Amino acid sequence: MNFVGKMILHVDDDADDREMLEEAIQNKTPEIELIFAENGLVALDLLKKSIETSTLPCLIILDLNMPFLTGKETFQQIRAIPGLKTYL
Repeated sequence: MNFVGKMILHVDDDADDREMLEEAIQNKTPEIELIFAENGLVALDLLKKSIETSTLPCLIILDLNMPFLTGKETFQQIRAIPGLKTYL
């Protein structure tokens, strides 16, 4: 399987959880690029910029319990971004 050019966005306020996922993915598939956001607001900004540069992640992992926006609230707002509707 070819993972070159694949990107995962991990949204989690817990740095230990972000590090654990990074280690697990990089050990098995180092060619996957990982980007991180510490909350939903940061994730939404990253996704809007990703639309502009056409570098959307192929997978988004959301923590459910985060400050500012929960994972569910973040997902609802992601679904409302016009440039992402065709990908969801």
